[in-house]
Amino acid sequence: MSGVPAWCAAVVAGLALSGAALAQTKHDAAILGGKPVAAFAIDYEVRGTPTVGVPLEVQVSLRPQTAVSDVTVRLSADPGLQIASPETTLSAPSAEQDAPAEWLLSVVPLEDGVLRLRLYAEGTISGMRQGRSLIIPIRVGPAAPAKRDQAPLIRLPSTESR
Repeated sequence: MSGVPAWCAAVVAGLALSGAALAQTKHDAAILGGKPVAAFAIDYEVRGTPTVGVPLEVQVSLRPQTAVSDVTVRLSADPGLQIASPETTLSAPSAEQDAPAEWLLSVVPLEDGVLRLRLYAEGTISGMRQGRSLIIPIRVGPAAPAKRDQAPLIRLPSTESR
């Protein structure tokens, strides 16, 4: 036996393992947990009732937790939704907690259903580009069911076992 009591050696070993486990957990989270989330939120408000053929306003705000510079927002939409705003890339020189970046968009639904407006926002925070995406669902028409691929069902021959 060495001169170190067993309980002391166990405590030291436990601390070493917990530190290694914590480092591994952070490493796993960085690799397996997906992409990090940017330090800003994207809020939106659909103004009005979505109707086929009628322009619809969508207010979009980028609300940062800390100062963000060189803000860009790229827009895309489902085929049944036309972006009527003149630009599909929006920009702002900066955004702050008390002064968010805001835009008023115009879209035109071309058909009934649930149509999606997609936004991808990027900004520079502490010298690094960070991004976040958002999908805005726009429900057009009565009950506006979600669109699904209408693939025919394939019937397999039935088999009986006895």
